Amino acid sequence: MRAHWRRLLTGGGPVAGYHSIIDRRGNRHWVLSVGDLMIDAGIAVGVQGMVTDLTRPMNESLHRAADEAVAGSAARRAVIEQAKGVLMGRHGISAEEAFNALSTHSQNNNRRVTDLAQDLVDAVTGQGSKRAATGPNDQVESLLRPRTDP
Repeated sequence: MRAHWRRLLTGGGPVAGYHSIIDRRGNRHWVLSVGDLMIDAGIAVGVQGMVTDLTRPMNESLHRAADEAVAGSAARRAVIEQAKGVLMGRHGISAEEAFNALSTHSQNNNRRVTDLAQDLVDAVTGQGSKRAATGPNDQVESLLRPRTDP
């Protein structure tokens, strides 16, 4: 803040700064301050400007982003659980073994677990483009087989 004042008083011209202040109750506020010299007959006679408290809009934006992240996480988790269920039913394995199979295939093929899980669920429900004439069980198997580069 001092640097802004110094720049304003020595060099003139508008200044702006984004910073935090703490009110007398100890609450932090994120503010934008802008200012410029008031000149009369070539002499600086004052400073004019404003300070805008951006705390509420920033908090609302952060809360909205957090809500979206939680919702996205829940959706990703749901598709992984569905894929685990498919593998458990198909192969008679435990939930832990199903997740390990997804995770291993994901790492071996450089694919996100969520993407792999979605492809697997899409294949068995007929939703994906991977649907082949051989049927869903073969599609599930092909999703779990490591890719071979030509």
